[in-house]
Amino acid sequence: GSPFPADTVADLIYALDMFRRVGNQGALLAELRRITKPGSALTPNSGHQPREETRRAIHDAGVWMVEEENREYLRCRPV
Repeated sequence: GSPFPADTVADLIYALDMFRRVGNQGALLAELRRITKPGSALTPNSGHQPREETRRAIHDAGVWMVEEENREYLRCRPV
């Protein structure tokens, strides 16, 4: 089962310095997409993982697109 029981419950998700600790980043990104409302945002901070790896994981998952990027974080919207 999912740790998030309901679909479309979140308006905004912050994922701070955690991608490097997740074995299946694509599955995590799909699960985060499942729980977000239409028009929501995901704001991951790459932390200790190279930014390019975070961008690649987001692209490869196919459920988010990077809308904005700066030194601190990415802002992603659902595809």
